[in-house]
Amino acid sequence: MVVGSSNSGKSSLFQSILGEMDSKNDARFRIAGSVCFMDQKRFLVNGTILDNITFGKKLDESELQLALQNSELIQDLKCMNDGLHTVVGEISDTVSGG
Repeated sequence: MVVGSSNSGKSSLFQSILGEMDSKNDARFRIAGSVCFMDQKRFLVNGTILDNITFGKKLDESELQLALQNSELIQDLKCMNDGLHTVVGEISDTVSGG
């Protein structure tokens, strides 16, 4: 696990390990096993939070609750007047980019 303050280079470290960033000192990394990296660039469709979770797919309540729990959105949704029906996306200031 890599932890650090905002703008401390965490994403750059991973990008360099994955070969997605040029190294100034020609460093090489060897990865044994599999790697998954999720960048922090947000992607939101114009719609509700629920729309951004389901992308039009029908989810049963247990699947939805599991998705909310895994993404740690439950507490955030409690702070929003419209909860899952809060509008987000390019035209919304509701959700922070960070």
